[in-house]
Amino acid sequence: MTNPCFELWLLFHFDEVISEDKKILCLNEKMDGVRYTERRLDEILKSIPANENKGYSKDDLNFYDFIDRVDNAIANEKLFCSDIRYIKNNVGSNIGSLIEKMKSND
Repeated sequence: MTNPCFELWLLFHFDEVISEDKKILCLNEKMDGVRYTERRLDEILKSIPANENKGYSKDDLNFYDFIDRVDNAIANEKLFCSDIRYIKNNVGSNIGSLIEKMKSND
């Protein structure tokens, strides 16, 4: 579970998420038809030189932009709410917890 949306989990892959305003993340308002988290992902991905200026697209998600950063996402997630009982009313996710459990059963 992720609140406000799945893109938050994707943002956790990047340290920029640490300085984000949690109220703004939680509201995740639309501007010009695009949610805040989607805009931030687009900006961050475009700033990565090796990414050839490709941004974020819901319809064309490139998992290779994130795969090498999963451990970073798990660490950043721990700075936010990860308790399933409280995620509904807080910014957070428990996807990292799920991934950690999957990795420990290797």
